[in-house]
Amino acid sequence: DMLQAQEYTQQGEYEKAADTYQSLVARYPDELNLLRRLANSYEKLGQYDEVVLIVEKLLVADPENSRLRLVLAGCYEKNDQHELAANQYQEIVNQEPDSNNAKLAMNGLGLEEGLALARKNEFDLALIKLQQVIDVIPDQAEANYYRGVILQKQKKYEEAEAALKIAIQSNPGNLKARLKLGAVYTGMGKLTEATEIYQQVIVLGEG
Repeated sequence: DMLQAQEYTQQGEYEKAADTYQSLVARYPDELNLLRRLANSYEKLGQYDEVVLIVEKLLVADPENSRLRLVLAGCYEKNDQHELAANQYQEIVNQEPDSNNAKLAMNGLGLEEGLALARKNEFDLALIKLQQVIDVIPDQAEANYYRGVILQKQKKYEEAEAALKIAIQSNPGNLKARLKLGAVYTGMGKLTEATEIYQQVIVLGEG
């Protein structure tokens, strides 16, 4: 039966694969690998509610599996349950902040799209996307940095200052954020603060 189900999957006959895996799961309910394969078949069929039910079961057994959480978040997105998706993305970032799955989670929240919009000078739309990330993860360094860059371009200096300070606090080695903060202080006429920031950049750069 397992070989038959795999063959159905390879042939793109996902409904038959799902039926076969379902019968196997009925016989071996504790076999997590079968549940994963069944979820994959349902996902291919666009039956996202079924996928959610299965993945939630799998997460009970393996709560730190960020790959499963990405699948769950993707299903929530497909069902327009964006808040539930955001909760899963946040959990992934909390569990393994420096992983590739965390990067995928950040992109799910809108980071990649926000950066792409910024490159096309669509700043207002970019700010909306970056804010979506910050609403879920307030101290996310990259989102705050690029938000500060855009706000500085728009001469919204106080908001830019706040965003860049968060970016620096979250990633003290980001010299670009310090340089941008220096430019913000210059724009605000705070030349003493700007000078202090530029001196920090020189010291850190030499280190």
